[in-house]
Amino acid sequence: MPGRRNYARERLAHARLAPELERQYAALLTRHDIALIGRSHILAFLHRLGLRRLNGGPLTWPIVLAWRRDHGFPLLRGNRNAQRRSPPLTTTAIVTAWTLARFEAHPCFSLAKQAELAHQGSFPKTHAA
Repeated sequence: MPGRRNYARERLAHARLAPELERQYAALLTRHDIALIGRSHILAFLHRLGLRRLNGGPLTWPIVLAWRRDHGFPLLRGNRNAQRRSPPLTTTAIVTAWTLARFEAHPCFSLAKQAELAHQGSFPKTHAA
């Protein structure tokens, strides 16, 4: 039947395109790129983006590490050597590009509702003329 969608075919096509989409998005965002250094800054940025756990709760560091392992989340883990410790590192542009290149929110993360983000000041305020 024309017009019928094939979910498996769409996912396969997206899997082929996702790396190129991620590169394109990253290229667009590099002007506004900011380094995210340390667990707390990375988690805070993900929270500001509206990314949540699948159950809607806040993200935790083990979840981010699982994304890195299972879904290619762009993260330099840092060095945990006792003599020289370095924090984990990523950038806002790369994380945003990775997020935008996902086929769908599931199975990695869920998205916050607009009402949850509005009180954080994530949306521009409109000024009355």
